[in-house]
Amino acid sequence: MLPDLPRCSRTLPTAPRPLPLACCHQSGPAAPAITDLPAVAEIVTPSLEHPKMRAAKKTRTDSGRSFREAWTESFGMIEHNGKALCTLCNESVVCRTSSVRRHFDTKHKNVAELATTERKEVLEEKLRKYHSQSLSVSSYLSRTNHLTAASFQISLCIAKHGKPLSDGDTIKTAMLSECNSLFHDFPNRDKIIQHISEMPLSRNTVKDRVQRMASDVSQQLTTDLQKATCYSMCLDESTDINNHTKLAVILRYAVGDIMREELVKVASLSEGTQGIDIYNAVMEAFLSQDIRPEKVVSITSDGTPSMVGATSGFIQFFVKEIKHQVIQFHCIIHQEALYARESSKKIDDVLKDVTKMVNYIMACALNFRQFKALLEEVQAQHNCLLMYSNVQWLSRGQVLERFVACLDEIRLFMNEKGQKYPQLTDMTWLTNLMFFTDFTVHFNVLNKQLQGVGKTAEMMFCDIKTFERKLQVFGRIKIWMGC
Repeated sequence: MLPDLPRCSRTLPTAPRPLPLACCHQSGPAAPAITDLPAVAEIVTPSLEHPKMRAAKKTRTDSGRSFREAWTESFGMIEHNGKALCTLCNESVVCRTSSVRRHFDTKHKNVAELATTERKEVLEEKLRKYHSQSLSVSSYLSRTNHLTAASFQISLCIAKHGKPLSDGDTIKTAMLSECNSLFHDFPNRDKIIQHISEMPLSRNTVKDRVQRMASDVSQQLTTDLQKATCYSMCLDESTDINNHTKLAVILRYAVGDIMREELVKVASLSEGTQGIDIYNAVMEAFLSQDIRPEKVVSITSDGTPSMVGATSGFIQFFVKEIKHQVIQFHCIIHQEALYARESSKKIDDVLKDVTKMVNYIMACALNFRQFKALLEEVQAQHNCLLMYSNVQWLSRGQVLERFVACLDEIRLFMNEKGQKYPQLTDMTWLTNLMFFTDFTVHFNVLNKQLQGVGKTAEMMFCDIKTFERKLQVFGRIKIWMGC
């Protein structure tokens, strides 16, 4: 006899049914209502036979797959990565009581046949050994990681200061020689000394560390440049100490909402310094870093013909390559240096006399040693003079400032050597020397203010206007003093 409808309605929720199609946001015929079903028995019968059995089976499966603490005491099992790990043989077993018992009885039959007390002692001993080994391995790995990190830090310090790679061993030797004095009251002094002695700092190790860090920095730079949507490029051409022409390629770009300035490459211009040579060097630098040149929207240069020439300048070749125009800027630091040079042409005579006297002292080894001894004897602020270099923008002000600081010693040294320089006692020449020294020192301060990472056009403009106001103040002071 079929059950009545109310009983059927109570049984229906326990039976699994697919959701109506409307709940899945799919098109199709509407789901049949309960009254449209062909027979009530077809719904009631499955609900009486299967749902409880399936639910019970699922519950047993879930509980059987979870690790049980009792397995540790009975079979020597511990939980590891969602499975039962046997501490006797280090094999993993599915988290099921039957599987754990089968593994224990089959693989470790000699232990399973022991008495309860003896078996418990054996399993406890195995557990202690396993945990001890795990702690030893973890401690070793942790110590190794710390030593490696310290090795990287020291290698980075060596590379930043341009020291020889072999200085790593020297640093470790120095640290070990001072350990007894520095850590004499430390309870773990021996452990500290052991860690320092185990730190890898050989020449090859430091070289490997520096190369890996350089490779990582290059990879990060390449990744950031590839993500950037546009670049602002700056080119700076100069000459190194060996009289080789170098070209610095610098890019400014945005990574998210952060502005970055990075030196992409310092290229050698061995073939020449013409526009085509600069173009080839820049394109080679872009190719090595996988940089797309068409992303460049502005170029800042020193304004020389090889850079901005109408027919054979670098920018003309570059624009033809990327097939769109770029915004051109003349570096404001170059403009400041040119202005300082042009506005102080009267200093040339004074600078020639200063350079001649400095070269007399510094070029001869005997004169240099004697003058240095004189400075040490009178306890002067400086121990030597500086030689002038026309390539370095700040050299002029630095040479004059050092010369003025040692003026009394220079006058005494020249008299002892019998060198006749009447300028050293000429008040007009000395007045010009003091004035131009202050003048060039202020220009050097302005030049340093314009340099640095993150300088924007607005910030540089403010520095320039501030310097102009400062010159106006100096002019009023001169008029007020009646000079």
